[in-house]
Amino acid sequence: MNTLCAFTNEMTPNTAYALACIFMNVTNSYEKPDIEPEMVRIAEYAKQNIPKEHELDSDENLKERIKKLVSLKAPTVLATCSSASSERTREFLARSYFSIVCSDEGVP
Repeated sequence: MNTLCAFTNEMTPNTAYALACIFMNVTNSYEKPDIEPEMVRIAEYAKQNIPKEHELDSDENLKERIKKLVSLKAPTVLATCSSASSERTREFLARSYFSIVCSDEGVP
């Protein structure tokens, strides 16, 4: 994580987008599709693969990751990256920052 934070010294559009994607995935702040129960039953009947949530995406693990991010001053890194010109990059950074702020672990 310290290595990722070091990339902010040499900010380019590519590094800003990559960092934004990484932080968004670490904080689980991406959009999750709503899976309707009827569609699950149809997929089971058709013997199709039904994606399941990974065990490391649980609330406990998410809180641990956010706690580590806060201790490593990740919100400062997100603020540094926010000067990116790409709207998509800024959206990903905002999602990550919002996820950190809204969690119980984001409050010192």
